[in-house]
Amino acid sequence: IDRETWNAAQAKIKVREGHRSYECGDSSKGYRNVHFLYGKVICGNCGSRYRRRMKVKGKKRYHIWSCKDRMKGKAKSDCRNRNIREDDILRAVCEKLGWEWKGAEAFDQVEFKKRVDRIVVYDDHLEIEVTA
Repeated sequence: IDRETWNAAQAKIKVREGHRSYECGDSSKGYRNVHFLYGKVICGNCGSRYRRRMKVKGKKRYHIWSCKDRMKGKAKSDCRNRNIREDDILRAVCEKLGWEWKGAEAFDQVEFKKRVDRIVVYDDHLEIEVTA
């Protein structure tokens, strides 16, 4: 492989790592926890953390959150808790805190970090635990 091809491949790898670090958030694999919901969304069935994933439906892309143990298919866990769209989580937080829903782009992440301890996902509802 020639030097020019090598350099081009390395540049693409760096770009992809930048995207991956934002999307994945698993610090145990060297990614950075940059999304404000990481560590806050918990499975009400098995107690594992939820992880953020990108879904594509036709030309639309959106984020969902899934139970880590369900994603891994751990035999001991046998978790079957639901996936949940990120917008649905953010809307529920807005409703709980009395904020007007203006879309994910306008969501107040700083105030969220101050006021919300965790979000527990159950099959039929969310429990949003706020700071006392």
